[in-house]
Amino acid sequence: ARRIAQRLYRGIRAEHDWGTRFEPEPRDDVLERMSELAPREMRRAWMTAFGNAKLDKRGQVQVQDLPEPGAKKTAIGFVQ
Repeated sequence: ARRIAQRLYRGIRAEHDWGTRFEPEPRDDVLERMSELAPREMRRAWMTAFGNAKLDKRGQVQVQDLPEPGAKKTAIGFVQ
């Protein structure tokens, strides 16, 4: 899971012009936290983390930038 998270980090960073503002490799504590997520959720979590770090004017993603564990997207449509 850590390798998947690391690959996603590198890929997202390379896909976007703003990626050069961030460190080439994610921090170990961030990778550890990301490894708790399912691979499908990792990409969304990375994008949230990059956005939060950028808003904080940092070139480094920190654990506090990641979405809260268990945070789910709200359902759209009919209430069940």
